[in-house]
Amino acid sequence: MNTVKKIVAVLLCGLIPASLFVGCDLSTGNTENESDWLTGVGTAGVQNSAGSSAAESNGDSDNEGDFINGISYSLSSTGTEYEVTEYDGSVSDVVIVTEYKGLPVTKIGNDVFTNSPQLTGITIPSGITEISSYAFAGCANLATVEIAEGVTAINFGAFQNCTGLTRIVIPEGVTDIGDYAFQNCVSLSEITIPNSAKNIGARILEGCNSLETLTIPSVKSYLGYYFGADDNSGKWTHYNSPVPASLRTIILTNCTSVPAYAFNGCTNLTSITLPDDLTGISEKAFYGCISLSHIVLPENLNNIGSDAFDSCNSLSSIVIPDSVNAIHEGAFASCSSLSEVVIGNGVTYIGSIAFGWCTSLTSIQYNGTVAQGNTIFLTPNNWNIEIPAAEVVCSDGTIPLN
Repeated sequence: MNTVKKIVAVLLCGLIPASLFVGCDLSTGNTENESDWLTGVGTAGVQNSAGSSAAESNGDSDNEGDFINGISYSLSSTGTEYEVTEYDGSVSDVVIVTEYKGLPVTKIGNDVFTNSPQLTGITIPSGITEISSYAFAGCANLATVEIAEGVTAINFGAFQNCTGLTRIVIPEGVTDIGDYAFQNCVSLSEITIPNSAKNIGARILEGCNSLETLTIPSVKSYLGYYFGADDNSGKWTHYNSPVPASLRTIILTNCTSVPAYAFNGCTNLTSITLPDDLTGISEKAFYGCISLSHIVLPENLNNIGSDAFDSCNSLSSIVIPDSVNAIHEGAFASCSSLSEVVIGNGVTYIGSIAFGWCTSLTSIQYNGTVAQGNTIFLTPNNWNIEIPAAEVVCSDGTIPLN
């Protein structure tokens, strides 16, 4: 019995490989109750293992680096928080814990889930503040991403090449979205970027060729900047625009102006929603949006820039609110389907060819008086060149044209 105990003790300490005892006869000496003793050792081992597993499931593992729900956590350099540092692929739908060993989990490290085809879903809790570079890059089967409020940064290429992702809502509180964050998410059809996002990187949506709806606070200069334009000048046309043909709907949520050339050449856009606080639309902002059929101009708008809606051939009607004071040169020129216009009584200036070549325009209503309208509509600047409308209907009468 004593011999067996010594051997087993040595084996348990890991000092002698078990293979050395294969074929050895350990039956010599006192064998009374040996099997019971060995069974007890084995049972204790099982019990310890089960206890360890239970602790791990609660985020209380004794060993840093142990895997909990498929992921491993490491203590930060400050010693006050943990971050996600490794994924073993054993769990497809991962839920990150909020606390590990009594300390908060605040970060998903670089490359943690990179190129993990096993991953299909990820739930990121409110304690996480940063999703690091390439954290989920190349997760081709990742289809569900739930991000709680609390995250402030989604870094460079974080979800790049997540080809199975179809929709994502970035929560309020995120301030920074790095370059290439969602590049080549080829199945992504809808994305919402919050008002809190102040720094939106270049090419974040490059290659997202299935995107249909984009909700975004504002446009930095030209929409193509987010889709792979080489610069931010915005002077693109439908011949070379990087904006995908799939994009149909834009919702702007937090801006006071639409920059020049912002949506220039976005030929497949059908609907654009503008925020209530918008005050200005700059030159050629929607130039050549030939599929744009509906847009509501907000009540605080005061300026429509030159060529702003030039060649928006699907636009059939427009209401210009009383807050607008100037409609600049060519603002609605060549809108060939435009048949009805309502002009607010705050307008004091209409530039040359503002409605030129609107060959379907038969109805013009002005919310001001004839006396007011005479100073606007009877100027010899050809604002109405080549339009069929014969008069402007004012609040107290009509003004004949031509």
